[in-house]
Amino acid sequence: MLYAIFLMLAAANPQPFAWVTYIPGESIIHGVAETDSRDLRIDCTTSGRLDVIIWSDVAAASGATVPVVLKANGKSYRVPAVVFDGDMPQLVAPVAADHPFIRALLRGQSVSVNNNPPVPGTGAAQHLKPLIAACK
Repeated sequence: MLYAIFLMLAAANPQPFAWVTYIPGESIIHGVAETDSRDLRIDCTTSGRLDVIIWSDVAAASGATVPVVLKANGKSYRVPAVVFDGDMPQLVAPVAADHPFIRALLRGQSVSVNNNPPVPGTGAAQHLKPLIAACK
């Protein structure tokens, strides 16, 4: 019974999404800290590039390459993404640190991926700048 009350309270008061450092020097998310509840993740790769990662219901096999559209400043940028299976498939789109999508976040501007709702850029820079610095 107490658990049911807790679930109702949690549903009534969902935690707001915010930009947070998920793994210092490796990953940031727009979501709820210390959870998988997120709408956007950006990772630093060993090659020094950034991976933009979103959940997806894409009907493609793990390892397949599919196009995604990164949107920033009223423009669309079509980039290839790789499908990775997990609890839910994820799309991983590699971009350079100076890509317009990343630059928009550094300026605090909203961005979006495919037809997903916009992700606010407010607060992104304070987490993204250290990630980019560590990624070089």
